[in-house]
Amino acid sequence: MHSTLVLFDIDGTLLTSRGLSRRVFKEIMLRRFPHFENGFDLRYSGMTDPQIVETILEMNHFPVEERAAQTESILTEFVDALCSEIYNGAVPALLPGVKQLVDHCVQTEHCYLGLVTGNMMQSAQAKLRAVDLYEAFPLGAFGNDSKHRTDLPPLAIARAQKYYRRKFETDHIWVIGDSIHDVRCAHAAGIHSLAVASGVTNMDDLQKENPDFAAENLEDYQTIVKWLGIKK
Repeated sequence: MHSTLVLFDIDGTLLTSRGLSRRVFKEIMLRRFPHFENGFDLRYSGMTDPQIVETILEMNHFPVEERAAQTESILTEFVDALCSEIYNGAVPALLPGVKQLVDHCVQTEHCYLGLVTGNMMQSAQAKLRAVDLYEAFPLGAFGNDSKHRTDLPPLAIARAQKYYRRKFETDHIWVIGDSIHDVRCAHAAGIHSLAVASGVTNMDDLQKENPDFAAENLEDYQTIVKWLGIKK
């Protein structure tokens, strides 16, 4: 029996934070730079947290030579503020079908889970703890690792092979995500993708990226596990 590795995105795929990240980013940016006017209407979906910060700085003509240090400082403040908000009651909400799909995967022999997310690792952990999914995802690749999403699947796969002590063949590795960037990073890694229109990207735009499968959400988890080739 082959081993299947399923790598999930977080925001818009597993859960919704109801705009929390956007609000916290904006508050931090405007507190530091009250004159900033550009970038606050960016579509964050599929972007890594470092990429979001760097893009906003660039759009507001922040000096190039100071961007790296400023990005690091902003991200540190952002993670602290976001985690504080979550711990104080701004709890994310699971999206339809997520609990059933994750439970099915966890309970299925030869199925293994991980993350591929643009979140900083600490932010990802806080969100997953808040919705009782933390234990299901012992590893992943995060915004801390690279600002380029295409770098993340190979890192997650390498960590999964080390953690689970087994080799995963590319034909049995999946990325599940709600953005075109999730599909593109799967293509770049030579692995499969399942696109879900449970975030801000509509089904037509997702299907233009040619995922292996596409669904409105994860609610019909029984069909999805068949697509993934997962059998109990």
